Amino acid sequence: MPPKKSNEKPLILKAKRQSTTYMLDVSLKNTISQLKEKLVNMINTTGGLYVNNLPHKLDTDALHIPDNDIEIPQIGLKNSSDSENEEVKSRSVDDNGSVATRISGNSPVQITTEDITLAIFDDQNDIYHSKIRNLELDDSAKIAELNLHDFMCLAFKFKDEEFKIFQTVYE
Repeated sequence: MPPKKSNEKPLILKAKRQSTTYMLDVSLKNTISQLKEKLVNMINTTGGLYVNNLPHKLDTDALHIPDNDIEIPQIGLKNSSDSENEEVKSRSVDDNGSVATRISGNSPVQITTEDITLAIFDDQNDIYHSKIRNLELDDSAKIAELNLHDFMCLAFKFKDEEFKIFQTVYE
């Protein structure tokens, strides 16, 4: 008799630190240690962890955006009355100081599972204002014991830093 197929679907989780998010697929049968190994492997294979990955206001003068002399074509169907009534709109740079991520001169570091600590948000619906609490389970505990669902967020920190999660803001 052939072995039964496993109908278990992977659990998709988001691991967040500062302004970075990693998407992980894990099995509920895996341990927390295996989850940390997968996260560390993902971080290290994508270049490493930036220690100070904090959001900063964009300096529009430093962006070196050329003058907006280029006419941007409008896409869509137009009849003659539309083209007579519309003016050509120029595209402007957002001068309101939008927030974007800029990596401050630090080089990325390669990390190990001992370098990171995982935590969970008390309120998954508002993670940016939620309290973050350390996982109270041992690394050998199964992920199923955390009662996680697809696309839930975990926070992680590097060594002795505080848990910090920044929300991306588009203005």
